[in-house]
Amino acid sequence: MTTVKPSQPELAGLWALARDALAENRTALRLEIPDQATADAVGALLGRPLRHPGRISISLRVLRDRLATHGLDLDQVLAEVHGTPVAAASVGRPGDERWHRTEALLRAALANHGLADEHWVAPWIDGVYRYGKLLPPDLAVLAAPAAAVLALLHLDPSTPPPRPISRSELAALPEVAALDEPARQALHREVLRAAALAHGLPHPQSTTDRLHLWTHCGVTDQPSPVTPSASASRH
Repeated sequence: MTTVKPSQPELAGLWALARDALAENRTALRLEIPDQATADAVGALLGRPLRHPGRISISLRVLRDRLATHGLDLDQVLAEVHGTPVAAASVGRPGDERWHRTEALLRAALANHGLADEHWVAPWIDGVYRYGKLLPPDLAVLAAPAAAVLALLHLDPSTPPPRPISRSELAALPEVAALDEPARQALHREVLRAAALAHGLPHPQSTTDRLHLWTHCGVTDQPSPVTPSASASRH
């Protein structure tokens, strides 16, 4: 696989357009391919040959997925290239019914566990809305299980986990046990999205990343005793 270097000058235009698209809450961008060097650099990233001169459309989802194959994260790349984190536009608009439904479902479920006002909640809801591929009917099923799992995780990076908890213990939660396999996979993805934000880590892209994040949250693959007082202490 060709190594992609985000600092390549031929990719500067792509990063500028991606940053603008995120800031304006757009889902895609159009990039000019003026010369062979740009065609080679962008083509290596996208995994396909490009012709020049020309123009291509790229969805941010595809760009994220392609970067992930190179072990890179779009938000992290943009922050490093431009020197500051991306200031995404607020997607909550008065006429955006799906946004308000997403926020209402997730905040209500989190509120049941005292988590609705945590610092990571707003960017998590934004991420679920933009990248989670979940519609309100899906969230109506997943919101309560996600909140129940997050309530048991250690989400304070300034302190060590008070006690380990096993993934089998999380899977045995009534809210989780009732889900089918596709819903469990979506739950796993969105819980890790929230956990990464809480710990200030990039969204995990590999099995190693995911295991590392679970460890930060106090989760192991080993069985552990369930004690109500310990569970309550995780809020």
